[in-house]
Amino acid sequence: MVLSLLSLTVMKLNRFDKGSGSIQFHMADFAHEEAVQTRDTLEEPVEAGKIKDYAWSTDKLENVQLFAEGQNCIAVQQELNVFLGNLEILSLCERSALAWIWAKSENTIPIPGFKTVKQVEENVGAIEYGLLNSAQMDEIERVFASMKERECPEV
Repeated sequence: MVLSLLSLTVMKLNRFDKGSGSIQFHMADFAHEEAVQTRDTLEEPVEAGKIKDYAWSTDKLENVQLFAEGQNCIAVQQELNVFLGNLEILSLCERSALAWIWAKSENTIPIPGFKTVKQVEENVGAIEYGLLNSAQMDEIERVFASMKERECPEV
């Protein structure tokens, strides 16, 4: 983080405008206790307009949950393939998707698929997270609009 902000100074830039404007934190085994301070520190350049948002590459569920509390944390990267991956993180992301569907419209009811009783319990467990609030929904819409803009820029 410090290196990235120093880079701005060395390059005489006001903000990261190249690429996504995001900072990806790549210390997967970073101590949970120090992660709170890191997350809060990453909020500062967002508020100052230096970066757009941030993300963390980690396979620890408790760290994912901690960073997700940050207002401008937009993603978590984890190792996931047929051999490796933290299925609890995947489950958390799936529950978040259900929360998005619930919040999208009061007339929408998600009907998630399942094959086992455990999957039913996980889907029902998503209710404890509740709906996404309007600020979260606005941010998701902003990200979607930005993605569409990159894929189909106006001519």
